[in-house]
Amino acid sequence: MHNTPAANEDPELATLRVTVDGGVAWVELHRPEVLNSFNDTMLRELAGVWARLRLDDDVRCVVLTGAGEKAFCTGYDRSGLDERTPTAPRVDNRVDSRVDNGADNADRRSVDNSDDNAKDRHIDNRADNAADTADDRSVDNRADYRVDNDADTADDRSVDNGADYRADTADRRSADNRADNRVDNADRRSVDNGVDRDAGALLKAASPFLRADVGDFLGPKSCGLWKPVVAAVNGIACGGAFYLLGEADIIIAADTATFFDPHTTFGMPAVFEPLHLLRRMPLGEVLRLALLGSAERMSARRALEIGLASEVVPAGELRAAAAAVAATIAALPPLAVQATLRTIWLGADLGPGPALDVAHALVAAGTDPAEIAAGQQTFRAGNRPRWRLR
Repeated sequence: MHNTPAANEDPELATLRVTVDGGVAWVELHRPEVLNSFNDTMLRELAGVWARLRLDDDVRCVVLTGAGEKAFCTGYDRSGLDERTPTAPRVDNRVDSRVDNGADNADRRSVDNSDDNAKDRHIDNRADNAADTADDRSVDNRADYRVDNDADTADDRSVDNGADYRADTADRRSADNRADNRVDNADRRSVDNGVDRDAGALLKAASPFLRADVGDFLGPKSCGLWKPVVAAVNGIACGGAFYLLGEADIIIAADTATFFDPHTTFGMPAVFEPLHLLRRMPLGEVLRLALLGSAERMSARRALEIGLASEVVPAGELRAAAAAVAATIAALPPLAVQATLRTIWLGADLGPGPALDVAHALVAAGTDPAEIAAGQQTFRAGNRPRWRLR
């Protein structure tokens, strides 16, 4: 079903599989031998894919999933890191056999070890700095990039606030997505996000004020992709997986999915991941997940109960369920969908009150008169979509 290469996609991607079908891009984390943990290569490739999908008007929705049945993503793969980085904290060497006593298989050693826990390159010694580093701004002040979408230029800001929008022109649609960024092609995004630089070097920068965070590469919204992302969670999701789930819009889980954050188990503060989860889970649940580390896993059923997942399906039906949701979204007018998406995230970050102050600008920015006319005609004709009860 999903067998059409994504537009402009690099056929030599080493860690991802990307296909497009019917306006839906499928992005598969493809390192099943290490339970889809991410390395520097995947960070670069993901940032590049998000940038390309952002500019591809044929893609109106994205499904993100992991290869195989065992894991969605298990965080940062630390295997071999010490050999490349002699100064890396030695704590990484303690993780050889530790993910829940080898509960899944020997391959898990480097992953749940890795569980992103492992981003300790820049979080090990940052507990005291976390509030005042430039990196933290990408998490603590996430509203800034949510509002600006790409706060690279003053033009973007005026687009995001609806300042220069004229809702009655087709040209405004490209402005909404690219905001005067004639230079905002994949190359420019690569420079801004370090896609063409050594991701490892940015993550290992000596100064905490210059150091990148893996979330700068992983998250679709952190990379400026404001198209709906449906996460299809198969198997384990832990540690750094929460960067991805924290920026997904709809999470559908297989009944075999489990969620946990092992940082504290191995002496590392859980910082970025729980901050992402605060948008999606009650405070008490985030605290329990972060503080119990690897000692407890949250089931898919519990994830549904607390609102992290919006649907749980049998593992064999996961892709079909995600495809159905994504296809429905992709069939809708894209500008209205993108404005709705942006509005809800803005409200979540700023609060409904401040977001309401810019509501009229968001309506103007997200209104396409042609689509409004088509929708009114459909309504008058009595055509209604077939709905299902969830």
